[in-house]
Amino acid sequence: MNIEGGKTSPKAEVQQARTDKQAVSANPKQSNKLLDNRSLAAAALMGVIAGACCGGEVEVHNADQNIEEDAGAGGSGGSDAGNCDTIKWSVHLLVTSGFLPVGGDNIAVTCWPVEVGCEKHTVEELTITRTGVGMSTDLGDVKLFNNYGQTVAGPGSFNSDNKVYYTDSFDLGANAKDLLCLTVDIMPNAEIGGQHAFSIDSPSDITLNPPVEVEGDFPLTGSIYTIAGQ
Repeated sequence: MNIEGGKTSPKAEVQQARTDKQAVSANPKQSNKLLDNRSLAAAALMGVIAGACCGGEVEVHNADQNIEEDAGAGGSGGSDAGNCDTIKWSVHLLVTSGFLPVGGDNIAVTCWPVEVGCEKHTVEELTITRTGVGMSTDLGDVKLFNNYGQTVAGPGSFNSDNKVYYTDSFDLGANAKDLLCLTVDIMPNAEIGGQHAFSIDSPSDITLNPPVEVEGDFPLTGSIYTIAGQ
């Protein structure tokens, strides 16, 4: 599946996610290898990859009924075409709780669905916050991917105030449903037992152009992950 050239087929992403699910079930240790950009969004929607790679209990969120519609995020018809006054953000829990392996790379931890109205908007700044009893130095590169497995922000890193500030501009299409997924690298010297959760704390953490009201049940916080040995 070629993501470098632009958008991929939603149905192909769904099929790839289902193939990955079967492979993970057969050999869970291979799940990190399956966590690549080509099927990140579809696999995340099915609650497959993060739950398998991180030892968590998977929450599927009715994926079998809605995955083809959701995997088409970024296309037309995702939101009410008549609503130009707001953009709705929410959080998608990949697992109820999970583990992050020491030295793990590019692990999906939290996704935020975004419903856009009748006008295209550019995200100019976005702040992600880390909470939990772990240390920000447990984490290496932090990236944000879109529906198509393309990096839209980062790599960045959490600073001493447990925040990563993205200033990479990226677009949210009009009348669309977008999915933004956060991935993290775990340092080889990360403290085992440290805990981490990731959130967008308030609408003020999102800067849009043109400006528009941001709706959502903030803070949009994902699940708690615990650092574990390999």
